[in-house]
Amino acid sequence: MFSGTTKHTIMKDSKIEWTDDTENIIEVEGGGFYCVKVSRGCKHCYAETFNKRLCGMKHVQAYPYKHLPEPPKLALRQDRIDGWARQKRGRKKFVSSMTDVFGEFVPVEWCYKILDGMVAASQHIFQVLTKRAARMKMIVNDYCQARGIEELPQHIWLMVSVEDQDAVSRVRDLVATRCAIRGLSVEPLVGDVNLCMSADFQVWQQGQFRNMYDSKLIKFIHWVIVGGESGMKAEPMKPTWVYSLKKQCEMYDVPFFYKQWGEWVGGMLDMNKGKVMLEDGGLFYTNPGHPPVHDWKEPVPGNEHYRMVSARVGKKVRTLYSMAEPKERPSDNALLGGFTQGKHYFNFPKYLSK
Repeated sequence: MFSGTTKHTIMKDSKIEWTDDTENIIEVEGGGFYCVKVSRGCKHCYAETFNKRLCGMKHVQAYPYKHLPEPPKLALRQDRIDGWARQKRGRKKFVSSMTDVFGEFVPVEWCYKILDGMVAASQHIFQVLTKRAARMKMIVNDYCQARGIEELPQHIWLMVSVEDQDAVSRVRDLVATRCAIRGLSVEPLVGDVNLCMSADFQVWQQGQFRNMYDSKLIKFIHWVIVGGESGMKAEPMKPTWVYSLKKQCEMYDVPFFYKQWGEWVGGMLDMNKGKVMLEDGGLFYTNPGHPPVHDWKEPVPGNEHYRMVSARVGKKVRTLYSMAEPKERPSDNALLGGFTQGKHYFNFPKYLSK
């Protein structure tokens, strides 16, 4: 299944708002990428869609992101890993955006080589995102012992994806991993997420494992990304899910990065006038030809004549359906304060920046 060389696809100057570059160092021999879907957040995987398009342009086989009887042969780009230490300008690098570094299809030996490369290139910040939190914990903790280090250094940020409450178990594994910086990517957010529930768990803190009783996971997280889903099959994101996470982060002084509403923008519906007022300042009436509206069947707090809704207006469609242009600040019509589409509410703190 595994080999050593293939032509590498270099992605520079990423459009992802919270990083600088994407470094895809695990590829399919001959071109393309491979991963395996593991949860609800993988249902409409952007990487799989992009991989199909990329392989089509290269006229190579695009493997589906699922368990296969005969999985493709993969290649680790050791030359790219070795190059990180030689680069002088420090960058934020999202490692393997098209697959999962800690996927079960990636040998432990490769994970060690990737970690070695990151440790040796302290001028960069490496952002590693996984849905295999248990395997990440096992590999990273064993790696630190094998290399004789207490924990991964501060320039390596470990992150887990959390799309709904069922995925919060990944956070338990994250906080028990030997690393200095921990983050969450709550994207796509497809269900309510509560990180403030009291629970008993183990955490790696100040050079040792500690058993926490009746504590809260969010207290051991350093930053949180939140965003809705994009694409043709995107599911709507309930506005209160977003506001709940924002309030949780504010309560425990955790930096909060709001990436996007995505395909569906939250808002409220005036039941008397049939007017939909979106959080980004958009406005339209429920006349024939209006954008699709998802009614959450819940009244807006404090006003029984308004209902919470999401409207499918897309990320870029802002002049159709007689909609207002986005405002430069949160909408006056905002449900609970609101967010402007494409505007972000988090700058990297000094201790997370270089």
